[in-house]
Amino acid sequence: MKYVSIHAPSYLTVAHIEDEAHRKLAVQCIEKIVQIAPQIECERVVFHGFHYVTDMHNMAEVTAQRRRAFSKCAESIKRLERVAIEFGVKLCLENLNAYMYFDKPSYLIFGASPMDIVRVAKETDSNVRLCFDAAHFKNFCSFLQKSKRMRELYGVNKPSLKDLFGKISDRVEIVHVSDAKGYVAGLKETEHLPLGMGEIDFEGLFKEICASDFDGPIVLETQELDINNAINMAEGRRCIESILAKIVKAS
Repeated sequence: MKYVSIHAPSYLTVAHIEDEAHRKLAVQCIEKIVQIAPQIECERVVFHGFHYVTDMHNMAEVTAQRRRAFSKCAESIKRLERVAIEFGVKLCLENLNAYMYFDKPSYLIFGASPMDIVRVAKETDSNVRLCFDAAHFKNFCSFLQKSKRMRELYGVNKPSLKDLFGKISDRVEIVHVSDAKGYVAGLKETEHLPLGMGEIDFEGLFKEICASDFDGPIVLETQELDINNAINMAEGRRCIESILAKIVKAS
């Protein structure tokens, strides 16, 4: 078996601004994973850098928190990159959802846009790469269409894959694929769905991927009823192969 990536625990974020102990724990955990990755000949470590709030009423404070989250993420990346270079591992920061609901609404004010990750890479002059998650981006686009405040915060009017992917493709190292619908993350019926069970235009997605210089791995992240019998994963692979064959034939 070939391992294409190791995913750090999803709840950890290297951009936490209110809990420095959490941020340091996240960095330490990712450092350990980077050190372990070469032992299984794994080239990539995927991790999260996000910050969220539970209300969007005071936009001046939200904007200030967004700036602080960027600074904390950049600080973490600088430290992590030294270890990644030493062990020959690529750091892959993943874009996340814009709106999640667990026990209460959570608005991701940093880390939901792939452009946040590109900006961190550029402004830290680092080689950190992007793990592009299609389902998370679908959630990001859907929620921004409903929220004027989020559009203003992210500086995006009409987010779309077609407009974005060409701008970030040179930074994309790995792609996560699953289907999604609606704009609320955190519900089994809205995210990590089998391909075709949501609202993502996968033919459009793979056209953009094929038109770019991306040549990395594509990882399926679909829900399974039985983890030992990955039916949705197998069907997803057949679906992707069919779409790619269609695109190649058309070209």
